[in-house]
Amino acid sequence: KRHAFFSSNAVKTCWGSGIYALGLQKMPGIPFRRRRDAIRACDRHLGIRAAKIANRRHAALLSYSYYAHAAFSHFTGKEPRILFQLHPHPASVRAILSDELTNHPECKASLEKEWELALTEKDFRSLVEEPSMAEHWLVASSFTKQTLLENGIPGERVHVIPYGTELERFSPGTRELSGPLRLLFIGTICQRKGISYLLDALDLLPQGSAELTVCGRIVDDLSIFHDRRMPTRVRQFLTPGELL
Repeated sequence: KRHAFFSSNAVKTCWGSGIYALGLQKMPGIPFRRRRDAIRACDRHLGIRAAKIANRRHAALLSYSYYAHAAFSHFTGKEPRILFQLHPHPASVRAILSDELTNHPECKASLEKEWELALTEKDFRSLVEEPSMAEHWLVASSFTKQTLLENGIPGERVHVIPYGTELERFSPGTRELSGPLRLLFIGTICQRKGISYLLDALDLLPQGSAELTVCGRIVDDLSIFHDRRMPTRVRQFLTPGELL
């Protein structure tokens, strides 16, 4: 059963900038730099729009990272600024991705398009400044919280709220103990998601003891799946019903 928490009249949409950024993403042949700049312009527009609404209503401002710098910069109220740090602190992410570039040069094409490496230095600095502009922080994992603490954010005001799931649809059920262990990976198929480490771990298991199905948009070269001991199926563009 679905519950509507907000009336559609209460949801404000930045149609213009959103359609422009999405259109460039879908059009073939558009240089990555232009698509990147369009998305960042959309982020700024969204942040400024949120700040204006909060100012007008004398409300606290809750912002996602990536557009929080624009939101907080244009927020003039005395109410709290609350940041949902979607990914770990950008300085920590850049360090991790830089190590991945060194260790997995075969994944360079996708890694260099990650925001923490692909943005201009000015834009990257705005991401780094976002956490320090807030007074309270929400994160989805203890690791993200730890990266904020490492970069000077007070831990007592960082709240970990793990992502949830709909247990009625996704329940463990029962599994027959015979046959290989069947594993499912759902997500963007790229090194940021650690796909090579998953494949390396499977190669340590006895041959035939596990089967892996990978579902998602392919970013890195499929050669990463070649010459593996464990059988792997790669599926794209599956519907929610097919995943179940």
